[in-house]
Amino acid sequence: MKKSLSIIMIAIIGLIIIYATVCLFMGNFMAAYATLPFLVVYYVGVGALKRRKSREQPEDNDPGAIRPEAPQTSPKDSKLPR
Repeated sequence: MKKSLSIIMIAIIGLIIIYATVCLFMGNFMAAYATLPFLVVYYVGVGALKRRKSREQPEDNDPGAIRPEAPQTSPKDSKLPR
């Protein structure tokens, strides 16, 4: 479902940009700039969704995240020449 939704969203944004470009070339500046609020709402909505997902999943640089410990090795176990 995510893939089909993203394809639909890209198509809608593409159509808005094409419409605005055609309006600019025809000299209809009001219609071209009237599409700007749709793009701003889309940008803010996608940013909010990304922020919500990042809060749900801990990142690697999160100091509070639980990580498995690396095995402890002693200098004797090292295979490097001295």
